Amino acid sequence: MRHYIDYMSETTKADEYGKQWRADHPDYNRAWHQSNPGYAKEQTKKWREANRDKYLTAKRIQQQKYNNTSKAKALVEARYKQRRELVDKVKLFYGCSNPGCPCVGELDPCCLDFHHVDASTKCFHIGSAGRSLDKMVCEICKCVVVCAICHRLVTWNGLDPSQFPLCEQDVARKLAHGT
Repeated sequence: MRHYIDYMSETTKADEYGKQWRADHPDYNRAWHQSNPGYAKEQTKKWREANRDKYLTAKRIQQQKYNNTSKAKALVEARYKQRRELVDKVKLFYGCSNPGCPCVGELDPCCLDFHHVDASTKCFHIGSAGRSLDKMVCEICKCVVVCAICHRLVTWNGLDPSQFPLCEQDVARKLAHGT
């Protein structure tokens, strides 16, 4: 027994002729639908009534795809939030590592940056998504936390970050796992 999909995958000369004719007469279809309003809705309604099982199955599959997509989005958002919290906790724990920082006092995490001391060991940007917590911890341990002003001084004025204390792996792991 041949399935409907098998018939749909085969193209005939009539199909090719129809495609070519529609390409040559693009306004005909629009004009016909304007002169026959509601015809397509009536035909769709008749087909759905005649093929109720097929229609409901297709609708159910579409709904399942939507549900799976929304669940996946929620999972991605939860993982992003978890990584964001880790980054913020590490930033708040260390604060600015520069002892001569002009910004004295407690800073907000958005004002603190991670600076890779050795750029050749950098695998990815800390803020990029899609990394596991363990990979994030390993990458954070290659960095020093500095405020935005000190980060600009390191980048543009040659302030030496090798004197600043690096993030420690066991501290980052504890912050990652909430212990």
